Amino acid sequence: MAPLLSALALGLLSAFGFAPYGLWPLTLLSFALLFLFLGRARTVGQAAAIGWCFGFAQFVLGLDWIATAFTYQANMPAWLGWIAVALLSVYLALYPALATASAWWATRRIGGGAATLTLFLGASWAVSEWLRGTMFTGFPWNPIAVSVVDLPLAHLARITGTYALSGLVVASAGFILILATRPREALTRANILSSANIPGAVGLGLLVGLYAVPAVLLRFAPPARRLRRRGRPSISSSPTSGRASAGRRNSPPATSPGLRRCRASPAPGHA
Repeated sequence: MAPLLSALALGLLSAFGFAPYGLWPLTLLSFALLFLFLGRARTVGQAAAIGWCFGFAQFVLGLDWIATAFTYQANMPAWLGWIAVALLSVYLALYPALATASAWWATRRIGGGAATLTLFLGASWAVSEWLRGTMFTGFPWNPIAVSVVDLPLAHLARITGTYALSGLVVASAGFILILATRPREALTRANILSSANIPGAVGLGLLVGLYAVPAVLLRFAPPARRLRRRGRPSISSSPTSGRASAGRRNSPPATSPGLRRCRASPAPGHA
């Protein structure tokens, strides 16, 4: 019972990484602690229950805007909104349960350790978010990648996509936990280079590539002014305005011969 209650608390804590709170370290901390309870699960059913409790609590808080919307309906009681949120969360929590159960089963199947569980959970979480956004018309609200939108690593979504970035963030939380609890074992040269610790080596590379490399590239990237001076199009916040501005840049000048002829020729009805 204690692991399930802890999973509920961690799920609530993880939801504070989303808007309007934006406390992304709490999301990483929640997933790091989730690995502890998932690693101690004895059966695949217990692993699924831990994931379901985690997901249920995360969705209840992350989807509170649905309950708020009910307060603007005069003919509906406000408490009905929270029932809708709870019922929707009961269903959506099945996808985190699928992720934790499949990661636990795959790790036990090959006899892997903590680093292997971390990689499997990251991969299965990405797949579960894709399924959640696809099955039954989909409900892709609040993927984990959204919690790190203010960090440099958010730019990786252009390459990996949102769901894969979610899986990388989830896996990185587990490797941060491994580094925090067993730094000597994780950072020893002999362990990193050994064939038995391939998942650990992959995890270290993941942390460097996910957090350090984007930060360095963003730090030394040329400012937007230099990009504009080189003739590159500026990024617009609106796709429509971007197309309009691009069209204005590519349009002929107002004094071109073609436009002068069009302006000089009379309309068909006024000849």
